[in-house]
Amino acid sequence: MKKNNNIKLYLDIARFLDQHAALLENKKEKNNIFKIVILLYEFTIIQIGETLENIHGLGTVYLHLEKFAIALDYYKKAGRKFKYPGRSIDLANVYRQMDECSKAVLYYKKFIKDNPRNWIGWYNLSQIYKQLKKEKLFQTATSQTKKFLPKKFLQKNIILNNLK
Repeated sequence: MKKNNNIKLYLDIARFLDQHAALLENKKEKNNIFKIVILLYEFTIIQIGETLENIHGLGTVYLHLEKFAIALDYYKKAGRKFKYPGRSIDLANVYRQMDECSKAVLYYKKFIKDNPRNWIGWYNLSQIYKQLKKEKLFQTATSQTKKFLPKKFLQKNIILNNLK
């Protein structure tokens, strides 16, 4: 039981450091923290094997490091092994970062098909259409984003500025 408690602690630390590092301005400091996060996730794999948390976590770290091909591999692996609900949006986000817009659109649409009321999928899809200058599709996705956007965002006008 103690081993599992320690692993949980390592995973919690890795998640915290990943989120903290993503917000840092100093690239060297950020990269050094990400290296620690990678080691923590890899250590948990050695100790307990591959889990959704450590494989997905590695994908996220590599996404933050802008090593998109590696991030894509980890997200695909997590999706094959664990079939988690956010798989499509993770893949879409990586393809978007790789500027593979057609693949990103495909995965955002898949995510929306599985989660039709999820505003994040609609928002990301709207931003791809905006980038591609597909005005009618942008307007449709924007309409759906606004329809499902939580009130707390509407009241603070967060997100809405990007939907123009």
